[in-house]
Amino acid sequence: MENTVAVCRNSLRREMNVVMGWVLGDDEYRYLVDGVRSEATAIHTFTLAPRLDVALANRGRRKLTEEERERIRVHYAMGVHDPAFGDVIDN
Repeated sequence: MENTVAVCRNSLRREMNVVMGWVLGDDEYRYLVDGVRSEATAIHTFTLAPRLDVALANRGRRKLTEEERERIRVHYAMGVHDPAFGDVIDN
């Protein structure tokens, strides 16, 4: 997470927008926000959180492996699909 914050800070100093795809728990979110607060005027977070049955389904041509399905189940059990911060999008 330390490297991620450093990359974000460097990009923000260059007046670039930063978009990252990362699973954030509460601790990681606070670490990120605290780390970039001095560089960012606004921080927006979005969580893509379809229903579990949709998340576990194959979409398009790509087939999910059983390992990927298990990882999705673990993330949903941990609650990362419904964080206490940011906007949640049911996609």
